[in-house]
Amino acid sequence: MFREVMDVEEVSEYLGLGKAKVYQLIEKKQIPASRIGKQYRFLKRIVDAWLSSSVIMKNSVDSDFQNLLWDIRKDFVDAGYTQTDIDQAVAKAKKAA
Repeated sequence: MFREVMDVEEVSEYLGLGKAKVYQLIEKKQIPASRIGKQYRFLKRIVDAWLSSSVIMKNSVDSDFQNLLWDIRKDFVDAGYTQTDIDQAVAKAKKAA
């Protein structure tokens, strides 16, 4: 069972990729990641939504992905994150999708 918030090592295991590949995807802004200091973190729900949005049936997934982003935004607020933190995470997730 994977945690809701994963680091690079955990997300690489979850996706079946090497850590170097995960860092490449981060550098190219092709995977939704949040940077905390010098470390990256991944919300499992966003990674799952990102994977789903990569499916060929993209149009039907887009609205589901947008709804998930709003749910996650609420979770961020409830957890005490600032609006700037939320906006940055949402922007990265949308760009990666």
